[in-house]
Amino acid sequence: MKTDKKAPFVYVITLNWNTPLMTIDCLKSILKSDYSNFRILVVDNNSSDNSYEIIKEKFENKIDLIRTDENLGYARGMNFGLGYAVKHNPDYFFIMNNDTRLDSSAISEMVKTAHKYNNNCLVTGKVYHYDRPDVFQYVGSNFIDEKRLLTERICNNELDLGQYDEEKERDMIDDIFWLMPLKIYKDVGGYSPYFFMNYEQADLALRVKDKWYKFIYTPNAKIWHKGSLSTGGRGNFKMIYWNTKSWMIYNFLHLNNIKFTLFYFNNFIKIIIALVKNLVKPLIRKKSYLMNSYASLRGFLSFSIWLIKKPEATSYNPF
Repeated sequence: MKTDKKAPFVYVITLNWNTPLMTIDCLKSILKSDYSNFRILVVDNNSSDNSYEIIKEKFENKIDLIRTDENLGYARGMNFGLGYAVKHNPDYFFIMNNDTRLDSSAISEMVKTAHKYNNNCLVTGKVYHYDRPDVFQYVGSNFIDEKRLLTERICNNELDLGQYDEEKERDMIDDIFWLMPLKIYKDVGGYSPYFFMNYEQADLALRVKDKWYKFIYTPNAKIWHKGSLSTGGRGNFKMIYWNTKSWMIYNFLHLNNIKFTLFYFNNFIKIIIALVKNLVKPLIRKKSYLMNSYASLRGFLSFSIWLIKKPEATSYNPF
């Protein structure tokens, strides 16, 4: 924690769930920041291990650490942290994943960039692979079909040769790390409680975009990201279930009724066709492919049930 009241006050927020050592590495990097006025908040999302005690012992009096009474997922867990942090009246929220290592100048550079745009923007920067520190993982996305909410990454797995060293506005950004001015939070609100995991950041970004705020990418802010480790990595059945359900919720919230109806039935047909195809695959390959399709179907059906009352997300996952 650094306090210099001449500089805008930044509240850094990250979540932990059963990954204390990873969170500790992340916190060490944040504490090396050259920015002069920030505070760190870790939300322990009701870890089932002794994360809370480990982090508290390691960083007592250096960070704020709070614990939820249940696993709220990413969206509601982050809202829990935002609700706590807003009471301290920060100028900015610096939201970041805990499976990351932050560059020492990232906060300073992102605050500087936000100030240039009169705080009418969310700011992000260069995201590198943690295990390939010179290779990009993410620098923002472009819409390829805004009416159907389809985006593509501007780059993926490219060596940093200076090709993304220009500050630019983006169509879409991810909250692997981003800086949110307080006024945007007060205007737009936090994450939607409908999401447990995945697409909550895209939903929030679109709501920010609908208010005519910008997404600004600065090449001067850097972070190194592992990716989805607290959920067992990408491609597992739990993630496929959440990804399918969240993708459906995201489209429901942002497409008009006619487009969503077409989207709904088109996706149902695709899932059923994939399931049937995987039933006839060679036996040695059948199980994993079939389970992937089954996880997608369960996510789709869970969304269909959700449509009836639209409850807040819970941690239930059948896999």
